[in-house]
Amino acid sequence: MRRWNAVARVSDLVRSKEGAIASDEGTPALRFAVLGPLRAWCGDEPVGLGPVRQQAVLAALLLNRNAVRTADELLGAIWGKEPPASGSNVVSVYLYRLRAAFRAAGATDDVIRRHGAGYQITASAYLDAAEFDGLVDRATAALAADRQVDAEAALTSATALLDGEPLAGLPGGHAAAERQRLLDRGLTAWRRLADLWIRSGRHSAAIDALSALIAEHPYDEPSVALLMRARYGGGWVADALQDYRNLRDRMVRGLGVEPGHELRALHQAVLREDDVTIGLGERIAPPVRRGAGRVELPPDNVRLEGRADQISALTEHLSPRADGAPHLVAVDGIAGVGKSALVVYLAHQLRPAYPDGALFLDLHGHTAGRSPLGPADALGRLLRTIGVADRDVPDDVDERAAVWRAATADAQLLVVLDNAASAEQVRPLLPGGGGNRVLVTSRTRLVDLDVDHQVTLDALGDDAATALLSRLIGAVRAEAEPGAVRDVVRACGGLPLALRIVAARMRSRPAWTFAYLASRLADGNRRLSELAVGDRSIEAAFALSYSRLPAAEQRIFRLLGEIPGIAPDQYCVAALADVAPPEAGQLLERVVDAGLLDVAAIDRYRLHDLATDYARRLAESAPEPGALERVLDHYQRATRRSRVLLTGEPDPEPDDRGGFPFTDAESAADWLTGCRVTLLELVEHAARTGHLAAAGRITSAIVDPYTMRTWFSDARRMHECVLAAETDPRRTAPLWTSLANVHGMRGAYQQARDCFEKALTGYRALDDEEGQTRALGGLGAAARSLGRHDEAAGYLTRALGVAEDLGYDRLRILMLSNLGMLHGQMRRHDVALEQLRAAAVLAAELNDPRMRTMTVCALGEQLCRVGATQEAGEVLAEALDLAQRTGDVLIRGFALTHLGTVAEQSGDLDTAIARHLAALDAVDADAVETTIEIRNHLGDAYLAAGRPSDARKQFLAAVELTESAPSPVARARALRGLARCGPQ
Repeated sequence: MRRWNAVARVSDLVRSKEGAIASDEGTPALRFAVLGPLRAWCGDEPVGLGPVRQQAVLAALLLNRNAVRTADELLGAIWGKEPPASGSNVVSVYLYRLRAAFRAAGATDDVIRRHGAGYQITASAYLDAAEFDGLVDRATAALAADRQVDAEAALTSATALLDGEPLAGLPGGHAAAERQRLLDRGLTAWRRLADLWIRSGRHSAAIDALSALIAEHPYDEPSVALLMRARYGGGWVADALQDYRNLRDRMVRGLGVEPGHELRALHQAVLREDDVTIGLGERIAPPVRRGAGRVELPPDNVRLEGRADQISALTEHLSPRADGAPHLVAVDGIAGVGKSALVVYLAHQLRPAYPDGALFLDLHGHTAGRSPLGPADALGRLLRTIGVADRDVPDDVDERAAVWRAATADAQLLVVLDNAASAEQVRPLLPGGGGNRVLVTSRTRLVDLDVDHQVTLDALGDDAATALLSRLIGAVRAEAEPGAVRDVVRACGGLPLALRIVAARMRSRPAWTFAYLASRLADGNRRLSELAVGDRSIEAAFALSYSRLPAAEQRIFRLLGEIPGIAPDQYCVAALADVAPPEAGQLLERVVDAGLLDVAAIDRYRLHDLATDYARRLAESAPEPGALERVLDHYQRATRRSRVLLTGEPDPEPDDRGGFPFTDAESAADWLTGCRVTLLELVEHAARTGHLAAAGRITSAIVDPYTMRTWFSDARRMHECVLAAETDPRRTAPLWTSLANVHGMRGAYQQARDCFEKALTGYRALDDEEGQTRALGGLGAAARSLGRHDEAAGYLTRALGVAEDLGYDRLRILMLSNLGMLHGQMRRHDVALEQLRAAAVLAAELNDPRMRTMTVCALGEQLCRVGATQEAGEVLAEALDLAQRTGDVLIRGFALTHLGTVAEQSGDLDTAIARHLAALDAVDADAVETTIEIRNHLGDAYLAAGRPSDARKQFLAAVELTESAPSPVARARALRGLARCGPQ
């Protein structure tokens, strides 16, 4: 605003800014003004503040008087991300000039003081913004105490301080932000003062001030609302209506929107001449009496376990809302998760803060055999509870809601609305007034209810669930079978209702043991039948939630039973249900909102274990042929496509159908990481259900991406579960080969050799020459790592010859690389370099990123061996770059540790050690071979740095690792390293 004081009619109440103010010692005091152009006075003499950027530095200190600001912070406040070349020197110059100006004007205090690396303005200096804030705070306190005269006086003084655009003309992001903040504060102060004038009948003064405000803020709806109230109160109804029309025209033409709900409601109130709504009269409450102190809460006889975090979150903010609305808390979660128990416990803790009573109402949103309680009936019960006579309870539901809100407007009530069906059921039951608190529970997520805090309860963790079951059944009995108790807890999925059911069964059957109960619960097909006692049943609870779903959502939930234990995304469910992915996502979200499905991560969902059992029962009772096959087809295509994107190899079966949940290598890597558990569960489920071909194809597709990321254990489990059931050599031979590669990558060379032998037998039975060549090459690689050099040379040479004769380029690259590494181990360095260079050239010609990465890394390692430090550094830097781009964690670890060796050979031991440590951090502990090699390199670097104690730790760790993954070559090297460390 150009001139705030255009609306100030009370300047005579304000101290003159030009009047001299003395300090306690009688010397002139410094005063600063920011509620307009930045100005300063020392006594009655103005102080020259210099150029605008210098003034901006001063403003940054003035408006942060309680903080120390560094030179860099001041630079950022003025220049943002483009500071001057002189850097912090310019700040020092500005501050020097400002101090000089203050001293020249007669200031004796050191106004700008140095604190460590920063600066701070003295707190004794007067600042108009600080006085403004104090006056506004005084007005707020006066209003809270119903002292309107005092509030008006304080706001009048505050608005008189406003003297134009704050910090006018000062540059920088800090000045712009503070300018807007001060403008907003000033506008709010004027609105509050105008509201007081309207309430006291001084309509003309309010109209003058508000008209000036609106001229500066033409779209400010609160100011227009106040102006309409002032005109209406002064008898100018037509002018009030015209003010609304003028604003609407401006908004529609300038912004393309209509005025907000509150202003439209005020317009209607003016048309109706509704003084109460307009705020010119007292609202008359209905003749009711509040139920002072009435407590209807159920007894708090449940001790909670594992809910401390949720209780803390729900009780963190207990102060009333500033807008006068009741404080609303919603707790949702799957059936049986303990929502009601938590809220009843919480209500008992909060009850002393609500002297007018604590009410409890079961809305029967999910009660077997009952319809949800309608709003009219619910309101009738609430009104009668607080003392409204039957004759005073209106028939119309909207009128009942209005009476309820009016009756509770000034109350301090705690209201528990348990077991809600929907937001529509809850919304009319909310009391009026900010002194009330409402706690709502529901199985469905009340997403369209405006809540202050929302908590979704999950099942209890193992420890909390064990503690709950032990308390329910008795510690002595539980402690006698701790392992079996854990099995029962896991079978119940940590669901409190299930735990209470099994506790009740155990109490009524003293001859039962937990081991016996665990055996009954172990069968997923009968588990739900076991979890029932009296009128409590897990299956019945799920059935009620399921029955409330629309048909399309019921089908989605039922189909999830076809893929138990799997955390699907919308693409998986799209294939499962044979719908488009966006439609699948919408259906999944609606099942989530119904409380039958959890969100595991972004676009990834999971069923509770017991809900999975229920969904599987539904799927078995109404099977949908082809559903599982569609899912398996989707994952076969998706894993194959992800392998192509991540390795750069061509797709042997190009697929142009699309529908993949990723578009490039980066998103493919994210997808693969997100569904890692899902793929393992899916392959195991496919193998169990006889879909072995699909399980095998998914397993084959993930081998390279998984080994690149050192996810060896998952890859191994997937192979083993398929091979345990598969008998067709056309599928087993490739799987034995890829499992052998997994073992080889992790350093389990004997296991790799055994798998290659089985693969070779299978390929011979199939007369598959390429497969036999792969197996022979694998046997050679395993023999090389086991230190059997002659055997390795024989296998690798044979395989290389066949690969060259038949044109198997990728096999040629692999054989050349392995032969090169073999010759390097045998100290035939010239031959090794020749073969490794040839392999790297072939990989580049094939434009195969992964092959290129592996061959370049092996070449770099050999160059290190022969002391070609500069070339080794260049080659390994390329390998590291390629590994980072392809996400190959394994090669990244190798490249980093060999770069460490390069640094060591160059004499830079600190860098060498840092690179080896980075390599160790990069790889998974399951990558045993890589970890052994890195620790050996790190031990060498520590020795070179004169740190034998640290070196010994690394060599010992390497020796221990060779126990689980025998590698004679690596073990011998580690033992040599230990010997070099000398005695301990």
